[in-house]
Amino acid sequence: MKRLFVDTGAWDAIADKGDKNHVRALQFRDEIVGKRKLVTSNYILDELYTLFLMNIGFQGTVDYKRNLIF
Repeated sequence: MKRLFVDTGAWDAIADKGDKNHVRALQFRDEIVGKRKLVTSNYILDELYTLFLMNIGFQGTVDYKRNLIF
């Protein structure tokens, strides 16, 4: 299966309903399910959690992190 590197902006667009690219990000994610393996790095996750802490607060960040599947 081919891999696709996912950067902070894409993860944020998927998670944040207020993001201008939220709907498009969800559509793209749904389109590639089973066709691509999504990969990222611990640096991207650190950046994403920091962004979430600033935008949605501690509990929202913890909830999101608990729902991630590795």
